[in-house]
Amino acid sequence: MTAGWPSLPEAFAAELLIDGYTRASRNPDRRAVLDLWKAANVAAPAVRRELVQQILVPMLAVNQGAAEVAVLYLPQLMQSVPQRDGEGRT
Repeated sequence: MTAGWPSLPEAFAAELLIDGYTRASRNPDRRAVLDLWKAANVAAPAVRRELVQQILVPMLAVNQGAAEVAVLYLPQLMQSVPQRDGEGRT
């Protein structure tokens, strides 16, 4: 159920995702946030960085189950990350 989600402006989608994660108190809820993040297909590096800092990093510290979910989703969420050259440019 992602109808319309990818068409949201990325910054607004990030705000919704971060708010959803902040409210999530169970791992199934956290997994749902990651599913929405994946559907949003966020491409802007600054927005993606904010999502990583506000969702993935804290999720690694919540509990073992949340950390396992974060690690499981990491490859899917990072698929669209642009490759950098040797000097840090995309």
